[in-house]
Amino acid sequence: MNDLTQAFGSVYGAESNNPPFEMIGFDTCLMATYDTINALDGFARYVVASEETEPLLGWNYESWVGSLANNPAMNGARLGKEICDSYISACLSQNLGNKVTMSVVDMTKLPQLRSAYESFGTEALVKSYKNPQVFFSSFGRAALKAENYANDGGNYSHMIDIADLARKNEQLLSVTSNALINSVNSAVIYKVHGVYRNQGGGISSFYPYTNDENFLKGYINLQSAPIPQKFLYFHRIYGYLPDEIKPTLEQLSSQVGDVTDNEPVDEKTATDSETFGRQALFDKAFTLDTPPAQRQDFFDLSSLKNLPVQVDGNGDAFVTLTQEQMNLISSVQCILIYKGENNLIVLGSDADIKADWKTGVFKDNFRNVWPMIDGHPAYVEIMESNDGYNLYSIPIKLNGVRCFLQVAYIYADKKYQILGATRGLDENGMSYRDLIQLKAGDEITTIHYIAPISGDDNNFDFVEIGTFTVSENTTVSDTTLGDGEYFYLFEFVSPDGDSTMSKTVMFTVQDGKITTSVNNGQ
Repeated sequence: MNDLTQAFGSVYGAESNNPPFEMIGFDTCLMATYDTINALDGFARYVVASEETEPLLGWNYESWVGSLANNPAMNGARLGKEICDSYISACLSQNLGNKVTMSVVDMTKLPQLRSAYESFGTEALVKSYKNPQVFFSSFGRAALKAENYANDGGNYSHMIDIADLARKNEQLLSVTSNALINSVNSAVIYKVHGVYRNQGGGISSFYPYTNDENFLKGYINLQSAPIPQKFLYFHRIYGYLPDEIKPTLEQLSSQVGDVTDNEPVDEKTATDSETFGRQALFDKAFTLDTPPAQRQDFFDLSSLKNLPVQVDGNGDAFVTLTQEQMNLISSVQCILIYKGENNLIVLGSDADIKADWKTGVFKDNFRNVWPMIDGHPAYVEIMESNDGYNLYSIPIKLNGVRCFLQVAYIYADKKYQILGATRGLDENGMSYRDLIQLKAGDEITTIHYIAPISGDDNNFDFVEIGTFTVSENTTVSDTTLGDGEYFYLFEFVSPDGDSTMSKTVMFTVQDGKITTSVNNGQ
C-alpha cells in the first residue's frame, strides 16, 4: 500500500476535490480494505474491490467493458455497479458465487469513514488500557462472530469486515460502533455478495486472529492504517503499550466507562482520535527493528488445562468456568476422537456446544452423529460460526491434490452445502483463487489425524484413510457414527489463538444408546 500511494503520487499527485481518476478498481483478492481506500485518498472518485478472495475467473470484462462502450459518459459509480453485477452474475453461473463479494466505495465519504474508524479504535484502545484481559476476550469473542475473509484450512488472512465487527461490539464499544456502521453504509454505495457473505458492510481491515507478530509488523508499517488500531493490536499481541502514550490514556481513561460499564460517555473525550493520529508520536513510540523486550501474556490458560468435567442427571457432560476463566478465552469448542482397536482417530472440531456465558456452564451436545461425505467419515474443522450458518473446512485429496473442502451448514435448513475445494493459502499468506467444484467421477481421499493407542509415539499425524468416487448426488450430512467409544474434550481458545483442553469425556455407544462417563483423575 505504501508503494501504491507513492507510485500514484509521484505521477499525478493527490487532489481530493479533483482526483486524476474517476475510478480505480482491483481485480484481485482481499483489496476492499480501509487501508487500500485510505492509501488512494485523492487519486480516485470511486474504488471498486472485493473483501473476499476472487475465483479464478475474476471480473467479467466482456460485460462491463461492453456497457462502458455503449455508454462512455457513465461515471465511476455506474461503472462500478456494472462491474459488481456482471462479476457476481458470472460467478453464480459457474457455482462460484456463494462466498464472493464486491464493493463500490464513494471516496468523498472517506473523511467521515476515517474519523469513525479511528474513533472506534480509540475507544477500544482506552478500554483495553483500563482492563486488557476482559476487553480483549470480549472483543475477540465478537471478532470470531464477525464476517472474516480467506479463512481456509486453519490459516487466516486476518481480514475482518469493520461494520460487522462494530455491529458485534455495539455493547462493548457503545460510543463509536453505530457511527462506524453508518459511515461504512454511507461510503459503500453499492455492493454484491454471496449467500455466505451476507453480514459484511463492504469494507474490511486487519484483525489479528492469532499472535503472529509478522502480520502485525506488516500492518504497523502501512502508512494508510489507522494509528489507534496499530496501538490496539500491538497491545493485544505484545501485552503492553509504549510509555509515550500512557499519559494521554490515563487522562482519557479517567473519563471513560470501564469495559463492563453502561454509563454514557462524552463522545469527544472517549474518541479523541487526533491524540493518537499524530505520526510523530507513533514514530517515537515504535521501533520494531528489534523485538520488544517486555512482551507479556494476557491469556495464561493454565487454569483451564485438564479442567475437570462433570455429568448431570440427563447424561450431559459439562464444565463450569469462573468469570476469571471466561475472561481468558474467546470461544469454547469441542473435539471428538474415535477410539479404534489400535488407533485414536480425530474426527475434528465443532462449535456445537450448549454455551451459557452468563453462568459459565458449557455442555456437550453429542448426539452420536458427525458430518460425513456420502457416509465416509472425515476430519471436519469449524472455521466460522455466524448467526445463520457455520463454515467448515475438510482436508482431502481431490484427484490426488491436497485441498480443503469448504462446507456450509445452514441453521434454518439444518442442511450442509458443499461450496467447493480450495488449496487455502500459500507459504506467503496469499490466497489461491481456484475454488474447485466437485464433479461426478472425481476421486476424494479422506485425511485424518491419527495416533497409536499404545507405544511411545503419542503424536497425531495426518493419514490418508480411504478413497471414493464423487457422484452427481454427493453431499455432506450428519451421519450416525455407530457403536463404539468416543473421546470428547472441551477446547478453550484464547483471543491469541492459543488453546488448551479439559479432561476427557467418554461416550460409549451400544445399540444406539449413549452412556457418558468421565475420569477426572486421568
